Amino acid sequence: MYEEIVLSLKNLINEFLNSQGFILVDLSLHFQSGKLTLRILTDHPRGGISLDECAYLNEKIGKLLDENDLIKQSYILEVSSPGADRPLKTEEDFRRCIDRKVIVYTKEPI
Repeated sequence: MYEEIVLSLKNLINEFLNSQGFILVDLSLHFQSGKLTLRILTDHPRGGISLDECAYLNEKIGKLLDENDLIKQSYILEVSSPGADRPLKTEEDFRRCIDRKVIVYTKEPI
């Protein structure tokens, strides 16, 4: 059930962000300090999202989530820039970082 909700959220939010010229970098739904938190990391395809853009997206995504009613309890919505420690999960994430300095952490020594 939890995985289905997260997948539905990712699909809905990714489609919306793409229509606005942004990309979904990461999405997590978890309990933090006893409250359900939906954290969305977003950026422009080439990087460089502003605080005003994050505020705009927070408002629009909040309305979108209310309309679709995917989360059945109260939650905190956080929309922010991924920052320098952005997760690199997909091939496209790695492509965006070509010619940029990155720090890679591994689970096992190389």
